[in-house]
Amino acid sequence: MLTPLATLLSHALAAYTIEFDNEFEHRMPHRTTDHGSTGERANSPWLVSMAMWCNCMRFVDAQGVTAEELERLTRTPSNLPGMLRWGYLAVQPGPGDRDPKRPGRQAVLRPTRAGEHARQIWAPLFDTIDTRWRERFGAGRVTERQGHRAA
Repeated sequence: MLTPLATLLSHALAAYTIEFDNEFEHRMPHRTTDHGSTGERANSPWLVSMAMWCNCMRFVDAQGVTAEELERLTRTPSNLPGMLRWGYLAVQPGPGDRDPKRPGRQAVLRPTRAGEHARQIWAPLFDTIDTRWRERFGAGRVTERQGHRAA
């Protein structure tokens, strides 16, 4: 019996995400519950996963983006309360916002200093992990699709 494609893809995605997250953890000063803080600052941001890059931080630059626009770009609600609490985002409240922990749709989001540092680390990590996988498994196996080699 053949292993279903969805199973194979989920195994590959899980392995890729773990390697991506481990590399981010090595490069980014952070804090966790069990292991405290790394780096020289005790107020380092909370350690987060590749999902926070994919669903939030890659869309938030120094110019800022409204919460509404971020949701449009990501096509999913982001974990804004977490990203604010964990030290990656700062919020400029929008008109009528009363609770800074729950930004309204017109609130402007910008990376904190730690958030910008994380963006600089995350952005090249896909190329880094892709290169490792090509070296580890062979370029042909990584680029092979449905029995055909990619051009």
